[in-house]
Amino acid sequence: MRSRRWCLAIAAAITTLGSLGIGCGDNSKTCGEGTTDEDGVCTRVGGETTCGPGTMAGPDAACVPICTDGTQPDPGGLGCVIDPGACQDGTVLVGDACIDPAIPGTIDLEEGAEPNGLGIGGEPSLAPAGQVTLGAIGSPAFVLHGRIVPTDHDADGLVDADLDTYLVTTTGPALVHVTADGMHGLVGGFVAAAQVAPGDPLAAFRRLGVTVHGDTATRDLFLPAAGTYTLAIADTRSLLAVGTPAVGAAAGQPPLEYYISLARVALPTPTAVTLGGGDTIVTGTLAGDVAFYAASPGTGGLHLDLDLASSFASGSLVDFTNGVFRQYAAAPDITTMDLAITTGDQAILAVDTVLDDQFDPVAFTLTLRWLPAAR
Repeated sequence: MRSRRWCLAIAAAITTLGSLGIGCGDNSKTCGEGTTDEDGVCTRVGGETTCGPGTMAGPDAACVPICTDGTQPDPGGLGCVIDPGACQDGTVLVGDACIDPAIPGTIDLEEGAEPNGLGIGGEPSLAPAGQVTLGAIGSPAFVLHGRIVPTDHDADGLVDADLDTYLVTTTGPALVHVTADGMHGLVGGFVAAAQVAPGDPLAAFRRLGVTVHGDTATRDLFLPAAGTYTLAIADTRSLLAVGTPAVGAAAGQPPLEYYISLARVALPTPTAVTLGGGDTIVTGTLAGDVAFYAASPGTGGLHLDLDLASSFASGSLVDFTNGVFRQYAAAPDITTMDLAITTGDQAILAVDTVLDDQFDPVAFTLTLRWLPAAR
């Protein structure tokens, strides 16, 4: 069982990164070795400590090894072992393949001059790290490359986390497969948001790609409307804000680098749902992907409840009726939404996670309650 401490750290991180308050539900308070339950939060005995070199704070608040390229956590908890499915020998994950980044043409865009955080995470700048316009469905993955170098950007004498913020523009709704591969000790991570005015239906839109095993975060991003989105790249440990210092390369060591790939893929055909009297229950799992459902019930109202069976993941719903974005909702526990449907409409729903630790697939239950209009 994941600890609420892990969840609260993510909630604080997202609030800092963009004022979307997300937490986790009330779950079993089983704390890991060397920790104790304090008001429902797993806290290290003796107070907050900093994990040593090669380790990071894990889901149970204990220090766990950082497994670098080609390795994965040892099931026995003793360290890292070879991962036969991971990129090795200096290659990086681009789309679904391991590529040698030294091959000419692999990198499409190099990070621009610092500072380039656009204010995300407190890093001030007027210019982004770069700008990307998504290509056509099925076009080669677009690859970003940069370095994470913490600096004291607020002049308070403390080194601050480095976030590199890119602007991603799409001319219509898009599903994008994103990989964030860290090199030389960087644990790849990112946070995406819609660049819209306050009060816009997408103002609360956030997506985190983080990992607590290995150094590569992967997930699908459903960008539900045409426009520009921010994609801020950082070390996962900085995004989780678990009290560790800003992450950077040790003296005399190679700089921390990342390779981000953005591959636009086709929207899947939604799974048809037939609505009857009472509640209709749909179940499934999410593993970094997005589930789409469709119904054409007639004229009336449709009430939705989305419940994720995880103490870490946080769910969201997108109303994409007739292929056009209408509304967005997200919540730490049960996400709710109400739709108005007219005869001839096809209600399309996107079920997604705002965040999850990518440790296990996340089971969900979607309850649909149809309220036909009175005749």
